[in-house]
Amino acid sequence: MDRLAVIGNISRDHTRYPDRRGGDLLGGAALHVALAAARAGATAAPVAVIGDDLAHIPVHGRLADVDWSALRIATGASAAFTIDYDLDGHLVAVAADYGVSEDLTGHALAHIARHPRDRYHVCCRRPLDVPAVLQALTRCGARFSIDFFLPSATHLIQAAAPWLAHAVLVFANAAEYRLLEHVVENTLAR
Repeated sequence: MDRLAVIGNISRDHTRYPDRRGGDLLGGAALHVALAAARAGATAAPVAVIGDDLAHIPVHGRLADVDWSALRIATGASAAFTIDYDLDGHLVAVAADYGVSEDLTGHALAHIARHPRDRYHVCCRRPLDVPAVLQALTRCGARFSIDFFLPSATHLIQAAAPWLAHAVLVFANAAEYRLLEHVVENTLAR
């Protein structure tokens, strides 16, 4: 099957700004990457674990292009993030409650074992055990790309370092790129 399986979170997000702007929205890298890929014409399935509080999203009209076959709905609350920005829109803080997405690694590893020929994109964010997932993908010869999220990038780039050379693509912003360069330089110096 030529499907893009996107491993990561789907969450309830609450954004806040000092001037009282912000609000609640559906978030999570797995959702947004899969949705963008589906809108570009790919078959894209989020490999995610959500709670019954978000069980309605597979039937949401604007998300109809997404392949929901790899989604697991568990009893409990979905991941929830409170994201604080400054007045210029720069990220200040992120508070996380992972809820049922604590089971994401097990769900992802089971999906990889059942579907080793999928193409994969790994959203390297907590609570995912990034080394376990990248090792499984590398071991089965899967094609995969990865991205990071700046608040956890320092730790997770280090954790992903042994498998970076196996990735087809690594998506990074300027700050993450500097962290990647540092990790790669240190790895080559050993």
